[in-house]
Amino acid sequence: MRKLISKLMLAAIVSGLLGALVIPAAAGWAGNNTCNTTSGICVSLDDNNGVPRAVTCCSDNTYVGDKYFNTTTNIDNTVSSVRNAFAGNDVTFHVNTNGGGDSFCQDSGTQDNDLGWFGSDFDDKLSSHNKSAGDGVC
Repeated sequence: MRKLISKLMLAAIVSGLLGALVIPAAAGWAGNNTCNTTSGICVSLDDNNGVPRAVTCCSDNTYVGDKYFNTTTNIDNTVSSVRNAFAGNDVTFHVNTNGGGDSFCQDSGTQDNDLGWFGSDFDDKLSSHNKSAGDGVC
């Protein structure tokens, strides 16, 4: 009986430790695809900010594992258009995780309907973004 209790306690401890290692999603992508001033960072698989789309209010240091709303399609390296619906925060998009690599700044209240316009440097290559604390970064 004592061995059984010890094994159960060990199993509970290991389970608790493993549960603590679960890493939450960085950006907290919204449970919808509505791009507005609340969830103002919007990325779309298609040109012209169409759907599938993903929206968030926050910076995201990696798109790896993130999906467009209501799809199984990965966001990482598939973004074709972006919108910054915030009224007072600029957003910098990066081709590498953790804000690395080539980047461009999206001014508040603006959008780019076709990242291919910049050439091949950004279309289908974005992997992270940073929301600025204010406007005037771009």
